[in-house]
Amino acid sequence: MRTFQWLFVIVWLQQLPNVLNAQDKEVRLNAVISTREVVEGAHFEVTYQLSGSNSGDLLAPNFSPFQRLGNTQELSGMQFVNGSVSAHHTWVFSLTAPASGEYTIPPAEVQLKGKVYRSKELRVRVLPATKVKSGGPLSIPAGADPSVFLLMEVNTASVYVGQQVVVKVYLYTKRALSGVNLVRLPELSSGNLKELERYNEAEEQVTVGGERYNRLLVYAGSFFAEAPGRVVVSPAVINTAVVSSNPFQSYRTIQLASSPLSLDVMKLPLPIPDGFSGLVGQYEVEAIINIDSILVGEAAVCTLSIQGNGNSRLLELPKVGVSEGLKGYEPIVKEEEVYENGRELAHRQLLEYTVSALSEGMQFIKPSLIWFDPDSNKYVRYEPIISIKVGPKQKGELFPTSVGGGEFWTVARKVGLGSIVVALAVLAGYFVVDRKNKMQIAMPAPSSVPREVSTVGLGQELLVEEEKPTGFYAQVYWEVRRYFANRLGVAPEEVSKKLVSRWMEENGYSISAMSDMQFVFNTCEQALYAEQDHSADHVLIEGKVKLLLSGVDY
Repeated sequence: MRTFQWLFVIVWLQQLPNVLNAQDKEVRLNAVISTREVVEGAHFEVTYQLSGSNSGDLLAPNFSPFQRLGNTQELSGMQFVNGSVSAHHTWVFSLTAPASGEYTIPPAEVQLKGKVYRSKELRVRVLPATKVKSGGPLSIPAGADPSVFLLMEVNTASVYVGQQVVVKVYLYTKRALSGVNLVRLPELSSGNLKELERYNEAEEQVTVGGERYNRLLVYAGSFFAEAPGRVVVSPAVINTAVVSSNPFQSYRTIQLASSPLSLDVMKLPLPIPDGFSGLVGQYEVEAIINIDSILVGEAAVCTLSIQGNGNSRLLELPKVGVSEGLKGYEPIVKEEEVYENGRELAHRQLLEYTVSALSEGMQFIKPSLIWFDPDSNKYVRYEPIISIKVGPKQKGELFPTSVGGGEFWTVARKVGLGSIVVALAVLAGYFVVDRKNKMQIAMPAPSSVPREVSTVGLGQELLVEEEKPTGFYAQVYWEVRRYFANRLGVAPEEVSKKLVSRWMEENGYSISAMSDMQFVFNTCEQALYAEQDHSADHVLIEGKVKLLLSGVDY
């Protein structure tokens, strides 16, 4: 063994002068292309090999309109050929073919020891990608192994701007395989392809060219067509292992590539209707209203639910028409979600439109959503008419409310008037006793807040504080609790700040609205039960209560 090692060293020493001189012998720069014909969107390689030296700086040519993929691969080495030593250095570029046509790649250059070495130019013919066709039987790609191959498919042959396209890559095989490794994802000539991670299809048996194959989904992705014109989907590439014919090797690795596909994206048909939402796809839309009758001055909320497979970024919030007796406000996006449904990308929006009643009578709300359905090649309108009954504003109410009615206020006026008379009599007696005893005695807090009290209309002046010190807050407290009692489904006496806070939070009210509610409750309770003087807060409280009872989330 040691003799062999010494022999190798002797041979190497004999070749050392040749190795040292190899850097200066017959330096050439060769250009090699992996294929002279390539399909648009497909990948290929261009290799530049500097022979006679293993050093030098390469000035790569301008590959445009070809697109470079990844980083440049470099390799240096030396080899013995017929007793002589040859040094070399190699650069490998991966490129993607542009649109079909004849192209020339300019020469590359290498600078070495003050000299410039130039390669020859390369000519490439790019063939058009296979156009997507609707229907028809599947066929084995030209030049593919009929026992195992890849096929790329899309869910539609006719594509409109804004429409979603689902791209799937299947592995067809009759042979036993061991593992599948996706080494290169398909790409678009324009736009972005998003992989669908939740896409799931079980392996199945299908017929191709009269032969039965096992079909396995190896990739699924989708994109939204952005502009009219051609879009090319480049090939997907996988590595897999097949049973080897070599008795000493059970499996051997092979690489498979799908054929690229070409799609023509069309403009939307004209004329585009006024009010078009910008959505293209299949949609389910529903409009509901939170209440079917209100009073003048009250508000109602119309909710529009939109769910479909178009591009949610193109959605322009649709307008809602209202009759003359209603006033509409700008819509808000209450909920928004983009998700994978196991087949494609989908989205859901929940829009809210608030309207307030200006005059009584039967009024209507008319939401409108217009989208384009590529399956039927038609614009679809969703324009339901939602009726809402508006009743007259109740006379004598301090604050507008949708519950109560005239019967309550008829009784309330009578009982309230008696309550005021009794309250004034008690106050007169209190002041007489107070003067007689020369002492300041605080009036005891009432055991309960009167359920039925007199009211003052929105346009009327409030009573003088000396005549009715707590009547204002008793009325406010009752109105607010009665309003929320009808929404909570409980009696007014059971309404508390905790219950109302939980209800407002569940119904999406803002922190500002919840803060106003707690401020109103606290002020009323302090005025009624703790005998605190809040007469200076009448205007502030009245404004907050009107906003709360309007039913508008602010």
